Amino acid sequence: MSDLRNINIIIADLSAAHYRVDLNVEYACKEGRTLHLYIIRPVTDNEDEKFPLIVFSQGSSWMKQDLGKEITQLARFATKGYVIAIAEYRSVEETGFPSQILDTKTAVYFMKQNAHMYHVDVDNIILWGTSSGGHTVLMAAVTADLQKFSDEPLDKYPFNIKAVIDYYGPTDITKIVSEEEASNYQEEESPLTLLVGDDDIWHHPDLTDPMIPMHYISKTKSTVPILIAHGNVDTMVPYKQSIELFNCLKENDKETEIYILKGANHGGGCFWTAEMLTIVDTFIRKYMTLNIDSE
Repeated sequence: MSDLRNINIIIADLSAAHYRVDLNVEYACKEGRTLHLYIIRPVTDNEDEKFPLIVFSQGSSWMKQDLGKEITQLARFATKGYVIAIAEYRSVEETGFPSQILDTKTAVYFMKQNAHMYHVDVDNIILWGTSSGGHTVLMAAVTADLQKFSDEPLDKYPFNIKAVIDYYGPTDITKIVSEEEASNYQEEESPLTLLVGDDDIWHHPDLTDPMIPMHYISKTKSTVPILIAHGNVDTMVPYKQSIELFNCLKENDKETEIYILKGANHGGGCFWTAEMLTIVDTFIRKYMTLNIDSE
């Protein structure tokens, strides 16, 4: 007879959540360039179970992205009851503005089309981005009704989202750096030069105005709720960029919240603390059409 005295027995928690990541999921091919998603999702035996979707845009100065940069942080957030799709966009080395916005919207469309496979609730979609990814999701949101910012026909596939989470995204590229510091940006490989298509980003409003999300916000136009977070010692994107966006939203009676992280630079662990993730989760919950079971 077996001796069970030294065997540890734990009652299995059969209700515990289980998550997986699907890497390099192809969601589009544009101009010969295949674009991918990293999808974090709950594992469930219930074919009809659905979860809110977050489409995440990883900041990269609009250059080639490192899609895994925030994957561990996002996986922690996903355990609150979300599917998260980290979306690759074409970089400014390949093509300039507005390809990032077009690609993000196509990623949302792909996730809607494959909602059953990934257990996505198509009525509850949120955009989240960091740095240039923040700018990308802001622009995707405020141009939701403009066909020139979508590769999919909006009359057939309307771009409907519930909210935006903007982590330290630039909002006015003409104010990221002063003209006096132009020598730092007037070079062929500057991301701003590549984005705009000109090394003078201060005197070409015909090129830069379409890139400023505030220009699409008005009292008569619908804008989804936007949560903003920014460090007050950000050396890459001045936090006043976020203040300007916040003031514009408030002046036009839009739903918004802003959190300035004292002592924070451009990103870092302070944006992914339990406190910050609770702030984000709570904000999203306000605008969902169903309840989310959280940790």
